[in-house]
Amino acid sequence: MHDLIPEICDIIFAFCTYAECDMERYSVGYCQTNSLVVLTRVCRRWRAMVINNPSLWTRIHVCPVTFDTFRACLWLERSANMPLQVTICQTFNGVDSDSISNTRMPLMHQFIPYFDRIQTFKARLGRRILPVIFPPFELIDMPLLEEMHLLTDEKPYYDMTLGVFLAPKLQTLVVRDITPFVDALACVLPNVQTLTVKECPSWKSPQTFHKMLASCVRLRTCSIAFPSNGWYVTFAPMAFPELESLSLEWPLEFSLFGIFGSLRAPKLRSLRISDRARERPLPSFITSFLRHLIQSTTGLTSLAVKGCNLSSQDDALRVLQECKALQTLEIVNCHRADHFLIPLTPTNPHDIATWVCRSLTYVAITGLEDTDVRPLVNFARSRSDRRSMILEQGGRYLEELALDVNIYNLTRQARILMLSGLLGIYKFLNIVGPFGELFNSQVSIGPFGYVG
Repeated sequence: MHDLIPEICDIIFAFCTYAECDMERYSVGYCQTNSLVVLTRVCRRWRAMVINNPSLWTRIHVCPVTFDTFRACLWLERSANMPLQVTICQTFNGVDSDSISNTRMPLMHQFIPYFDRIQTFKARLGRRILPVIFPPFELIDMPLLEEMHLLTDEKPYYDMTLGVFLAPKLQTLVVRDITPFVDALACVLPNVQTLTVKECPSWKSPQTFHKMLASCVRLRTCSIAFPSNGWYVTFAPMAFPELESLSLEWPLEFSLFGIFGSLRAPKLRSLRISDRARERPLPSFITSFLRHLIQSTTGLTSLAVKGCNLSSQDDALRVLQECKALQTLEIVNCHRADHFLIPLTPTNPHDIATWVCRSLTYVAITGLEDTDVRPLVNFARSRSDRRSMILEQGGRYLEELALDVNIYNLTRQARILMLSGLLGIYKFLNIVGPFGELFNSQVSIGPFGYVG
């Protein structure tokens, strides 16, 4: 290191700084130990190189402890005029968020004069502190801000008014409940390209969500976890001309009657839906509105369904028939996965007219049940039969089958059926998971489904 030029040392030092701070899992040691301080104590040469390189001091990771105020001042001073990436870590476990917010007050006041330099801002704050940091009826000018994570606590709501954010470069927004910020974010939502609404028990004003979502006209990626106090109305149509990836998750008490029926996304490529109430059947009207969403795009290539228990094969068929360009299908913890597999199994593998989702090449299934084994084997064999000459008719063979299943959760008969059914096709199909490992290891299969 003594012989390296300063430019090479700066690159090495940059790798020593923490690239990211995990806000989901708070670690005292992680926040209290900083490699930059350690580097300045090695020798005079290192200390000079580290202190005189402002780019090393632009990542500011702090947590609600008293000495972080001094650390924030030090980082802000040594970062010169460089753009900042600020992360305020999650609160201590078992400590009231409002009391933590009070300890953060001096810390947060350190950042307010530097809002014009912040490029990335991630924080978990108590709701009572928000109006103090973002004063009501004021313009919060953050011209460099590109990514913001504003995660609030779950305490009961009270009336609060925030200032208006002016952040023309903001592209990524992560929140838990977006509805309290209907006025504060009004100017920035039209420019947001990535929106993530994380799981929250309830929203303050769910009736305003439609208006806020509709204003995000440049969305490319959207992930929404709905609360239990959803708004049960029919929404006006919402068009997202640039939306490519959409993820929707909802609890038992929420109805997607309005949201599915109103979304239109002509460029949608990836769709993921998740029902947290995994024991109930998915209502038929939900699948009907899901069809309308898929019909608005002709290029959907990836579909993932989690905990969605379709009432019948007909419901699955009506949805899958609209996925004409589908290449990837994931079925996660759905009771009766056979409701998806049977419609995908052609009655005549040699006739392309009997194929649904003709471009499907990858299927992943998690939570396989005994009743799904025979339909799975029939599906895999018919869609990977190289003798069907289906390529000449515009179709594609199944290339990979991922089975995330504990073998011994299946009965002996189901294991025997699975192993014998896949034995003849594993050379033409990449089987991922425990069954694929058995074939790849070329072990012998006993008469009772055990391996030897």
